[in-house]
Amino acid sequence: MNTTKIRPSHTNTDEISFLWTPGEKLVELVHTPTDGLNFAIRDTGPVRDAKTFDKYSPISWLEPFVQIGALRLASCAVPNVSLDDLAERVRGFIHKYFDCSPAFESVATLYVLHTWVYEQFQAVPYLRFLGLSGTGKTRGTEVIGALCYRPLVIAGSSTPAPMFRMIEAVGGTMLLDEADFSQSQIGSDVIKVLNCGYQRGLPVTRMEKNDSGEFVPKLYEVFGPKIINGRRAFQDDATESRCLAYTPQLTDRADIPSQLPPEFYTEVTAIQNMALGWRMENLDSFAVKQIALPGLKGRGKQIAIPLLSITSAMSHDSCTQYRKDLVAFCTNLEEQAVADRRDTAEGKLVVAFVSLSESSVPTCKELVDEVLNDDHGNDPQLQRWLSPKKASNILRSMGFHTHHTNHGSEVTIDPERLSTLCKRFGVGQDEAA
Repeated sequence: MNTTKIRPSHTNTDEISFLWTPGEKLVELVHTPTDGLNFAIRDTGPVRDAKTFDKYSPISWLEPFVQIGALRLASCAVPNVSLDDLAERVRGFIHKYFDCSPAFESVATLYVLHTWVYEQFQAVPYLRFLGLSGTGKTRGTEVIGALCYRPLVIAGSSTPAPMFRMIEAVGGTMLLDEADFSQSQIGSDVIKVLNCGYQRGLPVTRMEKNDSGEFVPKLYEVFGPKIINGRRAFQDDATESRCLAYTPQLTDRADIPSQLPPEFYTEVTAIQNMALGWRMENLDSFAVKQIALPGLKGRGKQIAIPLLSITSAMSHDSCTQYRKDLVAFCTNLEEQAVADRRDTAEGKLVVAFVSLSESSVPTCKELVDEVLNDDHGNDPQLQRWLSPKKASNILRSMGFHTHHTNHGSEVTIDPERLSTLCKRFGVGQDEAA
């Protein structure tokens, strides 16, 4: 039985931005300066444009967002587009306007393409730019984000009230510029979106007034790809682990314009039109591929699958190079994540336990002393707050057992669970020597 998916307006249920009944029909928003918002419709014949579909019309309040570029839409659907040709156009555009490594060009190209069929995935990755001001974070977000499916810009000056409604009504790809929201009123709301939006079936819940003035729970669907840039990594390791992170650098390429020229937007529309045509012909049948990836596991494998599925739809020659670049990029991310986890209090306690447990059963105080001695005072905050009691809480949360004795709380753990922790934190045999 086919299930129709629809994105309605919150103010008028007869206004929509998207309607899809797999195998039957697909209705997409398009926009032109002369006609404004229209529908591109694929049902019983070739794709056609119309102002309405059945009882539905385009969401009228989206027009101002399109006019100022906060939301970018294709103007039509180009027929008979091959994925290889589309990938070549996307990659050439990224190279023209953004300086990055060839491997990341491959990753960015695959990221753009996966956004055009993201509804077929259970979970999607985020693209993450990290770095100091002036290194190219914003340019990367602008260039790559412009080519994605329905890029919607959410800035730090936004307020929570319209944010969830916009995301749910538009769908597509959310772009977050300078996403360091520690001093922003919407910081906690953005983190909710990021923590819930990577996987289908994790809506954000907010308490809102109904027509009777009563506060009731309201669910907002925030699933979809997102491109984020900021100066610092997220404090929450779970949020950061959902990201394909890249650190750009100041460019020395003289051929890259310092300001985006008018033809940039003309090229964006042409590529979006190709992508929309490919989407309308392939969304129903696009297959998610569960591909074995040596060296990738857990979250790293999960966030790579959507991009790997794109490579599987390419020709053999294109697939090989794109897949090679993607696996290398994700492997490097996984190695860096392990190194970062090892440098946390949890990682340092595991290292200390492996070292001390070779000769005796260590206590919480002995583990803390070992961590602080190895730290050599480099982390004043750790020196202040890590106590035997705090360490006991951390250790128990990781599966260790603590047993109070007359010389302190002894720490033990099941060998199999310790082996799993060692892999997670990158603790090898050299620590036990």
